[in-house]
Amino acid sequence: MAFNQFQIIANKIELDTYADFNLSLNYQITDITDITTRSTSFSKTIILPGTQNNNEFFKNIFELNIDLSVSSYNPKIAIPVSILINYEEVFTGNLQLLRVITNQNLVEYEIIITGVLKNLLFNMGDYYLTELDLSEYNHERNITAIQNSWDYTIRKNDNWFDSTGLGEGYVYPFINYANSSSAGTVTFVYDMFPAVYAKTVIDKLFEFAGYSYTSKFFETDYFKSLIIPFTNDKLQYSEDELTGLTTVVGVQNIFPEWSPQLNNALGAYNASAGITGFRMVSPVLKRGWYYSNQSLATGINFFFPLQKETGSVLDTDMQDPGNRWDTITSKYTCTEDGFYDITFEMTFVMKYIHKNGNDIEYQSGEIGYCAAIYKKDLSGTWSAIQWAPYPDYCSTRFAPSPNNHSSPWYDIGNEQSISMDIPNVYLQSGEQIAIKFNLQPESDLRWKGILNDDKIYMTALIKNNQYGSSANYLEVKPSSNTITNPNININMNQILPKLKMKDFFLSIVKMFNLIVMDNPNKIGDIIIEPRDLFYNSRKKVKDWTPLLDEKFDVIQVPMSELDVSRYEFKYQEDDDYINKKYKEESQEIYGNYSLEFLNDFSNESKEISVSFASTPDTDLYLYDNKVAPFFAEVDSSNNVKPKKVKPRILFYTGLKNGEFLLQNTPTSSVATYTQYPYCGMWDEPRNAEYDLGFGPTKKIYWNSPNYPENTLVNQFYQSTLNELEDINSKLVIAYFYLTPKDIRDFDFRDIILLNNGYYRVNKIQDYSPNSLDRTTKVELFRITDIDFYNVVNESLPGSNFGCPTDIVAYGSVLNFIMISLSGKPITADCCKLIGGIYVDGVCKSKKTGGGGIGWGDPVDVEYGGGVSNKQYRLPTYGSNTSPVYSNKPVDQNKNNNSVNSPDNIVLGSNVYIPTRTNNVVSIGDNVNVRPDVRNSIIIGDGNFGDYSNAIIVGDLLITTDGIQYANPYIIDGGEDTVMNVNKTNFIDIVDGTYNSVRNFDGDSKLRPIIDGSIPNNFL
Repeated sequence: MAFNQFQIIANKIELDTYADFNLSLNYQITDITDITTRSTSFSKTIILPGTQNNNEFFKNIFELNIDLSVSSYNPKIAIPVSILINYEEVFTGNLQLLRVITNQNLVEYEIIITGVLKNLLFNMGDYYLTELDLSEYNHERNITAIQNSWDYTIRKNDNWFDSTGLGEGYVYPFINYANSSSAGTVTFVYDMFPAVYAKTVIDKLFEFAGYSYTSKFFETDYFKSLIIPFTNDKLQYSEDELTGLTTVVGVQNIFPEWSPQLNNALGAYNASAGITGFRMVSPVLKRGWYYSNQSLATGINFFFPLQKETGSVLDTDMQDPGNRWDTITSKYTCTEDGFYDITFEMTFVMKYIHKNGNDIEYQSGEIGYCAAIYKKDLSGTWSAIQWAPYPDYCSTRFAPSPNNHSSPWYDIGNEQSISMDIPNVYLQSGEQIAIKFNLQPESDLRWKGILNDDKIYMTALIKNNQYGSSANYLEVKPSSNTITNPNININMNQILPKLKMKDFFLSIVKMFNLIVMDNPNKIGDIIIEPRDLFYNSRKKVKDWTPLLDEKFDVIQVPMSELDVSRYEFKYQEDDDYINKKYKEESQEIYGNYSLEFLNDFSNESKEISVSFASTPDTDLYLYDNKVAPFFAEVDSSNNVKPKKVKPRILFYTGLKNGEFLLQNTPTSSVATYTQYPYCGMWDEPRNAEYDLGFGPTKKIYWNSPNYPENTLVNQFYQSTLNELEDINSKLVIAYFYLTPKDIRDFDFRDIILLNNGYYRVNKIQDYSPNSLDRTTKVELFRITDIDFYNVVNESLPGSNFGCPTDIVAYGSVLNFIMISLSGKPITADCCKLIGGIYVDGVCKSKKTGGGGIGWGDPVDVEYGGGVSNKQYRLPTYGSNTSPVYSNKPVDQNKNNNSVNSPDNIVLGSNVYIPTRTNNVVSIGDNVNVRPDVRNSIIIGDGNFGDYSNAIIVGDLLITTDGIQYANPYIIDGGEDTVMNVNKTNFIDIVDGTYNSVRNFDGDSKLRPIIDGSIPNNFL
């Protein structure tokens, strides 16, 4: 039975509704039963009547032939909307029109209202990151721009802008793209590419989608240090740009043979025999004369008759779109720095002229010739790049054809060829290219029947083609579509990977276990936080026990009943050299992690995968302790070439020590830096605290004294997985009396008190606020690891003396206990106070799985959902020159071991050896060793390695003091009085006589073994 006043307010307009209908609202943001997905709240279909008010709101879209292009209503655009019951706002989201139904004069509109997340993803659609507008960060790439970015000064809107820190715009990190053979020593500017901060991508993505966000996490240095590197292996010219940079010039066959530039003392003897298409490439010469078109004395200076810049000759198209070739001076001028391929093809013939017009017949002697490609650098110096013909160069000779010929004689059957293909010539803007041609008739050249051989004149001619099969031409073009100009304008949209916007956003959500929720206090805004930080941001307890509808069954579902036994956290697989090497050596993908739950009733696996590929760093080909990503391939002959890789996400945390050489061009001076712009999946190359891998890696490809413990799973998924794994975890499905005010005030961060247990709401299903006789189905999950909340006035457990102030977690990946560094006991009350489980006199940590927190983590530090709330005590390291240490890469976590110091031997599983241990041999399973232990042999399962210079076999401890029990706990018979553990020292064995035990404040000496039959046997 409906009774509440119902309102739908869209764009500040109240829509008309039917007087009596059931409204169904569903609330959810995430699902504890499936952590691979994210959800949003929604309504079931709502039918609105076609009243005048509603028709005007929808701009009469019901008309069959309406032109939506001129209508102001667009059904593809989300409209902000609120649902109010008795003026209480119970739902906010976006209105989506599903269908318009007309039946004669009746019009109805079917709509749904969804949370902002759905519309955010809808607006991202199938658009790619490259369609985001990053134009404000476009800039010229040069050494200044690269260096300034390391200190957070960037170009923004064509001005220098101090971003004052991480997170905005771009930075130039050091990544070995292998575009140059010198990349391991000297990095060229053209092999440096900007990376875009992930924070900037997020900002632009929300701007594109038309929404805003509220997030403390996105404002942390942790997130603002994340970058999206350039992964296309090179900046590329478009086809049009390549065409615009390509020059091809040939011979213009409609011009006369003779050119004024070739005039000399014999210039009058250049008469043509009427054969068309030839051009002179030398002046008229006689025997013993030498011609070089580089002769400045004659004013010729490299003239060569290539004057055809359009059209085609056979299969070769001529072009000079940039006007780089000068047809008068015969020189090419470069207009953009980069590597170019130069091709020159030339076939020439000789023309012989008798001074008196008589016939000509060759008798003896030869004519020499050669050509070269010359380059003029920016200082004005000309130098040869290559000579031809190869390999004789200018020692190449030929003889005229035999037989008698009329003058002038074109020796067409005796063509001489010159061919040069010169790859990868680095040219700077303003440098010039020219063709040098030499011709030398030898002085011993003789002609039959001629008393004076000097009466025979000659010149070299060239046509526009060779033998009728190919063209004579000069071509200068970029060596590839790779942009190797260091000082180019960077279009920042080209830098981002070809990745869909929604895939990028959802990958960020999955990596950091983010909760995405509509902001109840701001229209069109989304709250985004890591799960722990999200729930901890509002510790408000609400008692729903009185609201429970006891007419319905209360269903409890143990988490063990969830059909999953394994979670797999995955990066995309990629085939660059280091990723392939890691896969071959470990049979795993770098950065991936799998976690198995005890569930004998399921073998189902669920996958949390992201669109990024992982990036194992390496020091391969590098020097001076530098570490970098290696986006390259290496073949069987150790040849290295660039590799286009899948999208990546990395840390950039500033400059690190290591010499870095940066060179603008291959011919310019080198800029030397003592630090380099490190980036990688670790926040530091050595002594790292954070790792973007989901779990610990098995090996690395450089030397590091430690492995970071804060992997993504350990940092962001640990509490989630604990709740799924905990034997006390369960879902509760029940019905509650929820009023519009309850819904208005409800927040998914609320803690629900139900019959003295604490829960969170997983989902609210089919809430019908305008019905009096209905209760609402709610699915909750029990909180098994809850802090104390003042709201419920729960008293803290007492303690006779309070907790020690130096408690730390100690143990392996799967088993932690709480201990006091000063040896003070931890009572059951104290254990409960710090959130532990007190079992058999030991305080065990609940925080298990996901990689652990390791030795030295203060237990009283708040877990802040992955942001930098947690302060770790990093150990100090001395130099280590042992062969184990220097023989990289280091294996870790084999057989679920955590071996964090290299000079140790482990035979077994679940063994924890922390940093600062040396020369420890552990044989057995479930062994824990303290830091600073040295020279110890431990044999047996479940042992603690607490002693240096010792042998532990089972419960026996052998030291220089003798033999005793390693873990004594026996109290023999007799009149022994043992007081409460929190009031005594630990004692070993109490013999049969009357013993007095001092209290906690008394003698602190640890008592040795006491045996009444053999006094002081082991003292």
